Amino acid sequence: MKKLISILCLVMLWPLTPSRAQLFPANDAGITLSSWHTIVRDVEATKKFWALFGGTPMKIDEVDVIRLPGVFVFMHPGEPSGPSRGAVIDHVGVNSPNPYDLVKRLVAAGVRMDRFNPETLRGLNWKPGDIQRAWAFAYSPDGLRVEISLNPCTFGSSHPNLEACPESLSNPMQTDPAAPIGSDILHFYLDSDGEVKRLYDFYTKSFGGKIVRGANVNVVIPGVKFNIVTSDEGPRPSNKGRALSGIGFEVKNLEQFCKKLEAAGVKFDQPYSRTRHKSFASAEFTDRWRTPVHLTEGLNRFAGAAAQQGTAARGLAHARQVFAIHCSYCHQADSYAGRGDAPGLKDLFKRPPHKLTDGTEHTEHTVANIRKLLVEGNRAMPARGIILSDEEMDDLMAYLQTL
Repeated sequence: MKKLISILCLVMLWPLTPSRAQLFPANDAGITLSSWHTIVRDVEATKKFWALFGGTPMKIDEVDVIRLPGVFVFMHPGEPSGPSRGAVIDHVGVNSPNPYDLVKRLVAAGVRMDRFNPETLRGLNWKPGDIQRAWAFAYSPDGLRVEISLNPCTFGSSHPNLEACPESLSNPMQTDPAAPIGSDILHFYLDSDGEVKRLYDFYTKSFGGKIVRGANVNVVIPGVKFNIVTSDEGPRPSNKGRALSGIGFEVKNLEQFCKKLEAAGVKFDQPYSRTRHKSFASAEFTDRWRTPVHLTEGLNRFAGAAAQQGTAARGLAHARQVFAIHCSYCHQADSYAGRGDAPGLKDLFKRPPHKLTDGTEHTEHTVANIRKLLVEGNRAMPARGIILSDEEMDDLMAYLQTL
C-alpha cells in the first residue's frame, strides 16, 4: 500500500527562520526606505506571490500590505496600466541568503520567471563556483518585476550594500544562513547621462543618499540601492498607475523635511498632513523623473505589529486567510485530491489509520497529533512552529476541523 505523504506540507522549502521585518535604521538625514506602492487586480493572489518570499500580510489603515524586511509593499486594488518593466523604475530587487532555494520555490509554484537557466535554476551566466549577485527575475501576477540577488553580507543594522563584505564575497559559505529575504534595489532607467547625474544629486543632497560606484552609479539610502543607468530606448513612461506605482520613505521630523523640500522648489501633490491617514503623517510629491514619492512618519510602528495584528481578527475568516497563504499551494480544502503528491484535506479528521512518510503511525487524526506534526515537521515537511504564531496555529487547527 502506497504510503501517504505527510499531511499539510504547506509551502515547501519555506525559510525556516522568522523574518526580521523592521525597517532599516535611518541615515543621518533621518530617512530610510519604507514602501513600494503597487496596483493589483487580485489582492489574495498577490499575497500568495509574496508569501513565497516570506512576506507577512497585514493591514495598515484598512489597506492590504505585505511586510518584508526593510519595506512595506502596499497593495492598492485596481487595474494597472502596465507592468513595471519598461517604466522609469523597471524593477525592484530583493536580497536572499539562498536564492537557489527561493528560485526553486518560485518555479514549483508556477511563478513566471526569466533570466535564469531552468536546468540549473541559476542565472544565465552562472558557472560552478561563481558568486553571482544577479540570480533571476520573478514576476508578480500584475507584472511587478522582482530581481533576486545573492546577499553576500549578513543582514545587520545597516543595509548590506553599504559594506564591501570582502570575506563573504570570496566565500559563499560565509553568508548569513538566517538572513531573511529583504529589500535591496530599485533599478532606474533614464534617458541621458545628465538625468542620471540630476537624480543622484537630488537624492544625495535631499535624502542623504551615499554614492557607491560600481558597474553603474548607485545611490544608497538605508533599505535600498538606486541602480541608475541610461536607457537605450529613450525616455521611459512614468511608473504612475503601473504595477509598481510609487516608492516611499519614512522620515524623522517629516513636517520640517517637507518645508526644506518646498524651499528647494519641490511641489507637493499632497502636502504634509497628520490626519490624511489615521495612523501616520504623510506627504506626496512626484519627482523630476515622474515617480510618485510617498513620505511618511509613523509607518515604522507597524514593523513589529504584523504578528499581533494577524491574530486580532480571530475566527474562521482569519483562519481561511492563514490556510490560503501557507497551505493552499500544496493542498485543497474542498477535495480529497491535492496538488502533486500532497493530499487534499477534505474530511481530514475522518481519515482511516495510515503511516506518514517518516514512519509515524496515525491511528487517527486528532487535533493533538496534527498540531504536533505542524509544529515539529518531518522529512516531508519543515517544522512550522517557528513560522506560525500560537494564535495562528489555533485558528488554523479550528479551520481544519471544519473541512
